Amino acid sequence: MFRSRSVQRSPLPWKLLAVAFIFLGITAISVAMTFAAIAVQSAVRSYVAGEGYWSKAQRDAAFSLYRYGQTGDREYLRRFEESVAVPLGDRSARLELEKPESDRAVAVQGFLDGGNHPADVPSLIWLYRCCHRLPQLQRTITYWRGGDAHILEMQAVARELQREIESAWPSEIRISELLTRVEDLNDSVHPLEA
Repeated sequence: MFRSRSVQRSPLPWKLLAVAFIFLGITAISVAMTFAAIAVQSAVRSYVAGEGYWSKAQRDAAFSLYRYGQTGDREYLRRFEESVAVPLGDRSARLELEKPESDRAVAVQGFLDGGNHPADVPSLIWLYRCCHRLPQLQRTITYWRGGDAHILEMQAVARELQREIESAWPSEIRISELLTRVEDLNDSVHPLEA
C-alpha cells in the first residue's frame, strides 16, 4: 500500500532530462538558423555594396571617357581605364566562379579589383557558389552580364575614340558620333543598375 519515495521520484528526473534535451536541441537549431540567416544577409549586403561600387565606377568611366573625347586630355583616358577596372574585376570574378573547377584565388583577385572590401570577398564567393542557380540570383546575374556587355562595348568605343583623337587628322564628326555612343551606353546601363 505504501510506495517507496524513490520509486515515485525516479520517473520525474528522466522526464526532466528528456525535456531538457529537447529544449537544448531546439535552442541549438535556433542558434544555427540565426547564424545561417546572418551569413546570408551579410553576403547579400556584400553584393549590394559591390553593386554600388560597380555603378559608381561605370558612371565615372562614362564621364571620363566623354571628357576625354571633348578635350583630348589623356588624364581623362587614364581615369576611364582606372574606373572601368572595377566592373572588369567583378566580371573576371564572376566568369571564374561560373567555371566547373574555379580557381578561388582568381575569383578573390577579381572581387578585390572590383573594389570590394577584403572582408566581404569570402561572402561574395560563398553566396555565388551556393545560390547562383536560384531564380532570384539568376535574375541578378542576368543583369550583371548585361552590364558587363555594356562595359566591354564602352571599352571598344574608348579604343576607337583614342585612335581617332590620336590620328593625324581627327574627324570631329566621328568623335561626336563616338561621344553620342558613350552617352547611349551610359543611359542604357541605368535600367540594369536599378
